[in-house]
Amino acid sequence: LVGLSAIYISGYVAMGLIVASYCSNQQQAMLLSFFVIFPNLMITGCFFPADDMPWPIEWLSRLLPIRYYLVLLRTILLKGGSGLLPEPLAWLVGLSLLYVLWAVVRFRRLPSS
Repeated sequence: LVGLSAIYISGYVAMGLIVASYCSNQQQAMLLSFFVIFPNLMITGCFFPADDMPWPIEWLSRLLPIRYYLVLLRTILLKGGSGLLPEPLAWLVGLSLLYVLWAVVRFRRLPSS
């Protein structure tokens, strides 16, 4: 659980860094992150089943690490971690790595002040 949480948190910190890299000041970054990261919770299946959502929203939710983290978290908490699902684990690691790499590339391109 700790390892999965570290992977998930690194992916979402990277998403925050990506959002911040497109803003020119802290106020813009805070507002934009509120409008980007908060709706993620609504479309990932945390409150409502993601499979029952319209297909564009369901497709968008598949690009978010939290969707796969929630599946793995439920597996660990309800089943005691027996038989971790390899597909959600691969998606969680892959998407988190993708967002971390995107954040690194984006920050290397920023002009120094």
